[in-house]
Amino acid sequence: SRAFVEFVLTNEVAKRLLEWSRDTYSPDEHYWATLNYNTHLNTPGGYKAKTDPTIWTGRYVNWGESHCYGQIIRGICVFGSLDLPSLLNRHELIANKFYLHADPIAYQCLEELIFNRSKLDLPLNDATFYRRMPFLLPS
Repeated sequence: SRAFVEFVLTNEVAKRLLEWSRDTYSPDEHYWATLNYNTHLNTPGGYKAKTDPTIWTGRYVNWGESHCYGQIIRGICVFGSLDLPSLLNRHELIANKFYLHADPIAYQCLEELIFNRSKLDLPLNDATFYRRMPFLLPS
């Protein structure tokens, strides 16, 4: 929203956080989320509900907590085709990480699944899960 952009450009905490993040490994992965999910910042349009740290739907990364059938690179599983059955049962919207050159079949199978679900109007595995998310509930 326009109010959020104005906040980012004028709020001292937002500006200091941006300056600090310039010297971090991956600022794009935390800057926006930090502004959006810290209720004490009163960010316009920010997430105001009480968060449940056990529910994370944005992105799934296997940091070694589950078996990786692909390959581990810098501590992260680069998913392979044998990882697909477990990925299909997850609720996250994005799975990180795939390397097309490492296992093109895994990437192509997911691409085809997403295409089929969107074009053929196939149902999600469990749409109820998403409907119960606090940020999707009407205020």
